[in-house]
Amino acid sequence: MVPLNPKNHFSLSKFLSFSLFISIFFTISHSDDFSSLLTFKSKVDTSNFLISWSKNNDPCSSWLGVTCHPMTRRVIKLVLNHLNLTGSVHPLIHLTQIRHLSLHNNFLTSFPNFNSWPNLKHVYLSHNNFSGEFPPEIYRLKRLRRLDLSYNKFSGEIPVTELNQLPHLMTLQLEFNSFSGSLGMDETRHVASFKDFNVSGNNFSGKIPNWLSKFPVASFTGCKGFSKVEDLLKASAEILGKGSVGTSYKVAMDCKDVVVVKRVIEKLKKMKDLDGFLRLIGGLRHQNVVSLRAYYSSKEELLLVYDFLPNGSLHNLLHGNRGPGRTPLDWSTRLKYALGAAKGLASLHSYNKTKIYHGNFTSSNILIDHFGNACISDICLHLLLQMPISSNNGYKAPELSTQNNMNTNQNPRKLSQKCDVYSFGVVLLEILTGKIATSEGETSLTKWVQRVVNKEWTWDVFDFELARYKEMEDEMVALLKVAMACLVSSPKDRPKMIVVEKMIEEIRKTENR
Repeated sequence: MVPLNPKNHFSLSKFLSFSLFISIFFTISHSDDFSSLLTFKSKVDTSNFLISWSKNNDPCSSWLGVTCHPMTRRVIKLVLNHLNLTGSVHPLIHLTQIRHLSLHNNFLTSFPNFNSWPNLKHVYLSHNNFSGEFPPEIYRLKRLRRLDLSYNKFSGEIPVTELNQLPHLMTLQLEFNSFSGSLGMDETRHVASFKDFNVSGNNFSGKIPNWLSKFPVASFTGCKGFSKVEDLLKASAEILGKGSVGTSYKVAMDCKDVVVVKRVIEKLKKMKDLDGFLRLIGGLRHQNVVSLRAYYSSKEELLLVYDFLPNGSLHNLLHGNRGPGRTPLDWSTRLKYALGAAKGLASLHSYNKTKIYHGNFTSSNILIDHFGNACISDICLHLLLQMPISSNNGYKAPELSTQNNMNTNQNPRKLSQKCDVYSFGVVLLEILTGKIATSEGETSLTKWVQRVVNKEWTWDVFDFELARYKEMEDEMVALLKVAMACLVSSPKDRPKMIVVEKMIEEIRKTENR
């Protein structure tokens, strides 16, 4: 054994002490991050969408929207979009290592000094209720690459000259606020290499500087959506389809904004507060829910205005054009749609603690947005109507069956969130089998699947288009088990949608390993 040199021993002691200091420092720092996030949750998460943010879960691996540095465990990315968050962002000031902050499409109202976040590179805060003057600290963020403050209530002038000096800024989106003044003078010095620039829908005056002239006119002039029913009636429209409830129109507004207007012709139920109910539905914002943007109600008609989603419904993607030339829906995409629909329905069920439910959940009411996300539509629409439950409804939960005549009206006391869970189970069967949901006798989709599964002909259940994904059979069987859990006869034995969402999330994690 070689004796320790005293000098080496001293150096080792210093090294160990320094290492211990670093360890303690990082522990305290990331602990502050997580405490700040919990405080933020307690103040803004009125709909309890951040249920995974619990002291019992590891923040870096289990908390929704949170990404940590692999070594220091400091929070470096926070993505919480479409979650109905309401209030101030101030509790997040301790996230000093954050690089990516995305909180768009919420109801947030104020934020702290941006000097608290010196490492920010990406900031996405559009579609909130932020107000006041342009935050002056932003032009000191030398690492900033993308900034989106559009669709808020900011006012005053924009410090264009200062922003122009940010060396890495590529995106500046400030459209549809109340900014005023000019856009600055022609620059002879270095100018920012903007790739995306939009200040339309504000109150600017004066000349457009030469260095901004490369952007189209639409980047500077714009109009705000609409505020009156007359705006919709004047716009060009085309019929998307007619259904039992009414007619849907695709309406192109002057701002190149496209919406869907559903004109409800069915007789409405008498409700004490229809306006209050529709405002409640309109307040739900989630990336997997088609937003109700506006409504118009009179004695004669009800108009409901939704975002237009261009990629059709899950029903059409699964069942449309099954002949030659069809592009099959691959397994990974089907699983993504299943998870997205589960997230949307779970968010509805947990919204505002009202135990609200969809009431008519089908694959036709799952639409695909611009980014390929599955979004649930027509939420709660059937709860407004006086109409019978069809006896040929393959999505109908067994507790809704009745021995009464065909004209028996819906009984709202029987409808529940567990009915939605059953309907979601049927949608999962459609995704897995490629078959249309029916309820007639031996052709019933649920009964057919149950028969095949009971005889252990499991692979015979799956859509022939999935035959090329044999290596994914375990994931398909796992999703089939989720479907069967949703389809049990007793409502109390069906899982909640938040549990179903977690089950599908685990299957998708397995697929990605």
